[in-house]
Amino acid sequence: MDTGALAHFAYPLEELLKLVRSGAFPAFGAGGALTPEAESFLRQMHEDADPEDLQGVAPADLAVLAHDLWALGQARRDVAERVVRVRRAAGEGGRALPRDVLEVVGPDLQFLVASIMAEVAAQGAAALAIFHPIVAAPTGKLSLIQIHLEPLTPARAGALDQGVRDTLADVVLANTDFAAMRASFEAVEAIAYAKANDHYL
Repeated sequence: MDTGALAHFAYPLEELLKLVRSGAFPAFGAGGALTPEAESFLRQMHEDADPEDLQGVAPADLAVLAHDLWALGQARRDVAERVVRVRRAAGEGGRALPRDVLEVVGPDLQFLVASIMAEVAAQGAAALAIFHPIVAAPTGKLSLIQIHLEPLTPARAGALDQGVRDTLADVVLANTDFAAMRASFEAVEAIAYAKANDHYL
């Protein structure tokens, strides 16, 4: 799996958008009209899609997986809520796909993807593909992560779910510390700048 600049999905973007507009994907918008946020999300899903990582996943399956991830984000009760889900992947018509998916939705943070991938690796789960669209939200940016995994036993899926939740708590704390440290650094810079200007007056 290439986690850098991934190749575009072999299926053209416009065909994917057309497929979504003509199908039953209500969370994306009413009557096949995509909201700007949903279209941005789909464009990023397409950009992250590498054909080598999606063997056995048809374009219609990818559309369903994308819709399920988007719907998970839309179903959050609060804009600050973080949602974690590990499940067996299902494609068009509920077709079982030979992979599981880990989904994490919530406000975007520093260190988020690297920390989640580290937890996946620590638990010995094999990642097949990763999608990470970031879209505008009322209070900032919304991160929607979907990591495709080799199938897990129920026990391992439960352990991964809990491990990711624990990791997210650490990431939130790290971001709080990072923000405070950055604010302190900026305050020191401002004081130094003021002193320097006084020196030259």
